[in-house]
Amino acid sequence: MTTLTAIEKASLKVFGIPELTYLICSITQKRDNASLMRVCRQFFHQILPFVWEEVDEADPLVSMIPGCGVFTYDTDLVPYMVMKLPRSLELSRFNIYAPYVKRLTPSALNVDKYDGWEEFLSCTRSIDLLPNLETLHLPILGYDRYTSNPSQIQIDGINWITAFLSASLRTLALVPPDATYSVQRVHWLEFDSTNDLMGAVSQRCPHLCSLNIFPEEARTGGSQHWNTFSQQGPLSDDSLQIHSYLLSLTNLSYLSISVVGLGAKALVAIAGLPHLESLRISGLEYNRKVYYDDLEISVGAFPALKKLELERITWDTIVNLCKSKPTVAGLHSISILHPHWPDTSDSDDFNKIYMGLSDVINSLAANKSSITALSVHHYWNQVVSPDALESLKCLSLTDLNLGWERRQGHFLVYQQVPTTTQGLDSNSCVLQATRSPDHRSLHPSRSFPNFQTTLHA
Repeated sequence: MTTLTAIEKASLKVFGIPELTYLICSITQKRDNASLMRVCRQFFHQILPFVWEEVDEADPLVSMIPGCGVFTYDTDLVPYMVMKLPRSLELSRFNIYAPYVKRLTPSALNVDKYDGWEEFLSCTRSIDLLPNLETLHLPILGYDRYTSNPSQIQIDGINWITAFLSASLRTLALVPPDATYSVQRVHWLEFDSTNDLMGAVSQRCPHLCSLNIFPEEARTGGSQHWNTFSQQGPLSDDSLQIHSYLLSLTNLSYLSISVVGLGAKALVAIAGLPHLESLRISGLEYNRKVYYDDLEISVGAFPALKKLELERITWDTIVNLCKSKPTVAGLHSISILHPHWPDTSDSDDFNKIYMGLSDVINSLAANKSSITALSVHHYWNQVVSPDALESLKCLSLTDLNLGWERRQGHFLVYQQVPTTTQGLDSNSCVLQATRSPDHRSLHPSRSFPNFQTTLHA
């Protein structure tokens, strides 16, 4: 084929617009078919990187191999769907499209049977089907506990993820891309799936930079209700071997993980990761356990950690983390969302939960944290102790984001507590914080409209 000129190559850009492509093809005379084929052949090679850069199912890739893909068979009752997978000698056919795939979301397919599944998985363990893959997402379907066989749906999804692991992978997100706020229970990985998958990732993805993984807690009974999480003992670090797998991911810069998966051993393990800059720890709605008691992390740990996000874990767990000087000393930002109070009937313990924020501030100051941004949202009204306000002055905060709330019955109301010798309310705390010479940004809760007036009075 004759090489196209620069002008001819530029003209091919119109084929990226479907309307223009249709118009060009419809008005072309039959005698120009040869020229059109010439353009289309060049067009085919030009658009390969754009067409295959992002793929949202595995089926389009598999279907490119003759005889493979999803086939539907009519039966007397309902259609029977079978996905035929390529055999070892057919995998080379991936080479036409595979080098161009950068982002893949291998959705779990609604099929009745996989033909050649075990052989396919066995063959893919030793090769990278997508040699330039950068991002791999696992969208677990939005099923509930009444959906039939949800565990099999998750197992199939994990198998697809394992099959397409690549040494080029930079981002592995094992939650759906649209799970932007909180990690619902449906997105958490089962115990065995976590161990198997992380073992494969540690061996095949040495350049991984970003990992989102949420292993759930192993159940001792058959109940599927969330409140069982507040009654069971935590997983032992010896059972969930994620800490040994994380050690090999030395290029990891972002980790989002469940508090169940990040036990004490795992936390100590990631403390040695040289490039870890951002850590997010999430919990379940009804998991009120306390983690990281007597946490021991060596000096010099977390050399690059700058951002810590804590969601749906207890105040005591948060305080335990903040008491660890190697963990918080070099931090620039801490975000706390939906912190839990412990399950307790003791009045002293119940009163203590209102001092969670004070304990956090005191711990940060005691450990001389370099934190400049503190964000706390969606938690009960707190009385901040006077010593915590003094500690607040010791922090170099430039950005303070607060969101007190108090629950009363089924309604959410906001309350302003007068300043007393026992402590200061949220208004006074914010006013005190803004007197810091370093403070530049304040984001009070929308429920306190008088903040701006107070600050400018």
